[in-house]
Amino acid sequence: MTGLIYRDLFTYYRRSSKSTWITEIIVFFVFLLVIKGQFSVFTYLFCVTPLSMSGMPTTMKEMDINYKGAVHSVLLPFSSRELVLSRYLSALLSHGEDLALMLLYCVVHYCLYRQFSLTDYFLLLLVSWMFGILFTAVNLLAAYLGDLNVTAIIYMLIIAVVILGYFAITLAGIDFTVLFTLKTPFLLLLLAAAAALVTVVCYLISLKKFSSRK
Repeated sequence: MTGLIYRDLFTYYRRSSKSTWITEIIVFFVFLLVIKGQFSVFTYLFCVTPLSMSGMPTTMKEMDINYKGAVHSVLLPFSSRELVLSRYLSALLSHGEDLALMLLYCVVHYCLYRQFSLTDYFLLLLVSWMFGILFTAVNLLAAYLGDLNVTAIIYMLIIAVVILGYFAITLAGIDFTVLFTLKTPFLLLLLAAAAALVTVVCYLISLKKFSSRK
């Protein structure tokens, strides 16, 4: 199954063009140096990076269709469980790039502006990652339940809901720093449990759907 994970990650990063990497770097510096203050931190960590994390399932769905990846996978000597689980693990492992960018962003932003304490920056990073896991799980489920159009539509809906929800909260005057007043261990445990539960449920449904097709 390790080979399947390597294959998915290699295919995904090979599919990513130079323009994608350049765009990510530009966005990173825009939110670090151009857009400043709390708005920059919360927008980058709660909107930009979680949505970026969850893009792999749509890309892999496109590759499966265009290059017959799904058909070839069925012919490999792996069980349905291994094929589906490897795709989920690949998608989660692909978060490493975004986590590295978030960590760099938080450390540099702290050194430049001291907007929050370093502990608070790391709290926001972990919350952002939990959201990224949730969005990724939903996108993976959509990829197994529907075709490329359905997967793309679900991804676009997630983007729209996240952006609209974020700006609705911002315009309502709700201060995201309220997160710092909550019991941090309980908050992280709750988010981690929710992310794990949603991911497991999405995986089981995906496995059932894939097995029925195979």
